[in-house]
Amino acid sequence: MDPETLFKMREEDGLDWERIYPLFPDYKPSSLRGALTRYKQRKAREAGPPTPEIFGVTAGEEMLDEAEVWERVVAMSRKRKAVETRKVRQVIRFSHGPICIVNLADIHAGGTGVDYDRLDQDLALIDETPGMFPAVDGDILDNFIIGKLAQLQVNRDFSIAAEWVLVKKILTMMGPKLLWAVGGNHDKWTYSLAGIDYFREVVKSIRPGVLYDQDEILVDVYVGEALFKWRIRHKWRGSSQYSPTHAIEKAAKFDKGKEFDIGIGAHTHEAGVARFFNNGGKTGLAVLCGAYKRHDDHALAMGFPKANDMTAVPVILTEDGQILTSNSLEAAADYMAAMYDDKGEK
Repeated sequence: MDPETLFKMREEDGLDWERIYPLFPDYKPSSLRGALTRYKQRKAREAGPPTPEIFGVTAGEEMLDEAEVWERVVAMSRKRKAVETRKVRQVIRFSHGPICIVNLADIHAGGTGVDYDRLDQDLALIDETPGMFPAVDGDILDNFIIGKLAQLQVNRDFSIAAEWVLVKKILTMMGPKLLWAVGGNHDKWTYSLAGIDYFREVVKSIRPGVLYDQDEILVDVYVGEALFKWRIRHKWRGSSQYSPTHAIEKAAKFDKGKEFDIGIGAHTHEAGVARFFNNGGKTGLAVLCGAYKRHDDHALAMGFPKANDMTAVPVILTEDGQILTSNSLEAAADYMAAMYDDKGEK
């Protein structure tokens, strides 16, 4: 009995054993099967180590089509450029003036030491004053969710969820008068941790038509025919112990790609202040918003200077191109009330 013949009959011709046994009457069935098994084992050893056959989704398969990915990335690039172009050309128009834009920042809702009573009074005054509009410049909540700061959240009076409820309440109190909202470093921590710009989502749910950016807004504000170029950031590069608005004024001088008449900042909790300065031969205004976090344990521990008592900073714009400001929100409200009657007509 030739094992190779047996192999061909069984493996190549496909004969079953019942047809093969009678052809080899001198051999027991077990002997035939054993001979075939030994033959196959010898052939396998001669062939070398086995090579696997793999079926399924392999590393060599492209999960995404190359042309499709390229088309998507080009479309995203075009959209990004279109958005950046629109950011440079943003406009808010008022048919006539005067108007007063009140800049609020560093509310730190949910934090300890926040003067919520002062905030409540300020928002009520803005709401009831004709021609007065609020604008937010970041750090509207504490949002201690990253790194070592998350440990500070454990024993606090308000949870992160409660802080966002406060944010929604604050923005709702600003109502349809809200003009824009810029994020601060505290607001952005949710994005840094989870990739979600939750501040945008909250603003959108309450006032979807307002200007918004995580970092900076450039906007041309027209009052009648008068144009006022604004640049609003929570934090600016540079500092000086002698001038709270140093970083804003420095940007006006050296960052000509983003020219502005009025620069708004916050973040330092150092002071609420508005300072006129020489802006390339024109009069510019640098505004640093005051903080509603009036009692700051961190500032006390670090030895920071005590801030003045100014929180929201009002900026009044007129149809003839004048920029006015006051170190008192109440005084600005009195001025606006005197300019308009009860119906909001000049």
